[in-house]
Amino acid sequence: MEEYKDKVKQLERISYSEYLSEFAGEFKKIRDWAKEKGLVRFEKMAQYEIEVLSLHDQTPIVKINDRGRFIPMIEYKDGTKWPDIENFTGEQIAYYEQRLEETENVFLRARYADFLFEHGDKHGTKNKYEISKILLPSLLEIAEKHLDKGNFYSFVSDLARAVEVSLKMGNKEWIEIILKKIESTLHMFDKNKDYRWTLELSRLLRNILGSKLSNLVDENIVLLCIHLLNNGRKSYWDNKEYYMHRKFCEEIIHWKKFKRISKEVEQQLQVEIGRSFEEEAVHQQGREQKSSMVKAHFYELAMRHYANIGKTDKVEEMKILIRKAYKEWEESDELSVVSTEVSIPTHEIENMMQPYLEVDVAESIDMIAKPIDFIPDINNVEKLTKELMTAYPLYHLVTKGLIDDEKKVAEAKNDEESYQWAFSQNYMLHLQMVLNMVLVPLFDKSMNERGLTSEIIIDKVFAWPLMSEKNKPFVELGIKNFLMETMLVPFTY
Repeated sequence: MEEYKDKVKQLERISYSEYLSEFAGEFKKIRDWAKEKGLVRFEKMAQYEIEVLSLHDQTPIVKINDRGRFIPMIEYKDGTKWPDIENFTGEQIAYYEQRLEETENVFLRARYADFLFEHGDKHGTKNKYEISKILLPSLLEIAEKHLDKGNFYSFVSDLARAVEVSLKMGNKEWIEIILKKIESTLHMFDKNKDYRWTLELSRLLRNILGSKLSNLVDENIVLLCIHLLNNGRKSYWDNKEYYMHRKFCEEIIHWKKFKRISKEVEQQLQVEIGRSFEEEAVHQQGREQKSSMVKAHFYELAMRHYANIGKTDKVEEMKILIRKAYKEWEESDELSVVSTEVSIPTHEIENMMQPYLEVDVAESIDMIAKPIDFIPDINNVEKLTKELMTAYPLYHLVTKGLIDDEKKVAEAKNDEESYQWAFSQNYMLHLQMVLNMVLVPLFDKSMNERGLTSEIIIDKVFAWPLMSEKNKPFVELGIKNFLMETMLVPFTY
């Protein structure tokens, strides 16, 4: 017992850790030690620690999050998860409550309290209010530690969680403490001319302003925040970091809801976002080898944005630039062809053609028009498509589009459209294989060796009662030209 406690105390001496996985790794060592010694109780306790420390926490407010505070580290397609919170026992919850009281390490204390705040109500003895009194100061303390280390992501994440918990509990005292921390951090960003994380602090401020505790927000903090957002917007534009420039523009626009910017300013920022897409089309993050396809992509984004804000003149201008970019792409060496050879035994092709060669030419044409052998089986194509998308998931993720006449005429924008795109390609591939492997050589042999003429085919076509005689000249011309090209390029196998 004492040896186990000593190992845990030694672990708790870790004064700073960017990730809780460091603590989980140390508890794994303790678990393995306990297992080797046959200390079942301590092995179980160490496993409890590993599980709660291995949960992935989701950052609230500053990120879109619809899965709750904690999600498993691993999830399988069959529904298996690890750690699986649904399998946590009452004994396990009680253990975390005990550890919450015992530990002197703020990182561990924050995790126990954070977990219990979300999931301790079923089996625990403490209510959310009691847990929040431990959680909030712990979150602020570790946020300070992350800030001192320059780990702004973790700082913002912990601060965001503190805002969320404070608002849920209606805790005015802690909202005021958090607002002071936001203000002092904004002043630090202003002094260092480092604006990147102003975005997240601005979202936290907006969240508080949209709550019942909005009266606690000092107007000077809001003005300072918007001032830094504008500085960041200008800085990213000057440095040609157009993605971040757009993010800052979008964040400033959100402040219109709180009447902190005018309609005119919003319109100017919307136009500026469109211009940033145009600039990125040319700059392309400074890459040496510019891509016409990338250029067209950003002009398309600019066109959609201008359409959304009603700038019809800019939409027409972008259409011209898009066509020009696609023309450059078609004439460039960006396109590449990937090919592979597939051997098909000659006797297999001959066996497929044989039934059509054993009858006279006229009957052969009737037979070609009727069998389902030449029509792809929908079920087989669906099965093949699903198998290929499972075997090659990258294909499913890659954007697919069709370019014709120097403009994009089709694009798969979601999973369903991507599947339909792949299905259509596999269906057409089947048709092309039937055409090239069977029908072309069959017609070639019929014309060269068995006297098939365009007149025979035309008579067969117009024997169909629904064919109109007035279309006959056009059909005759098409069939004759097709057969002439086929004879000029004989099929070999």
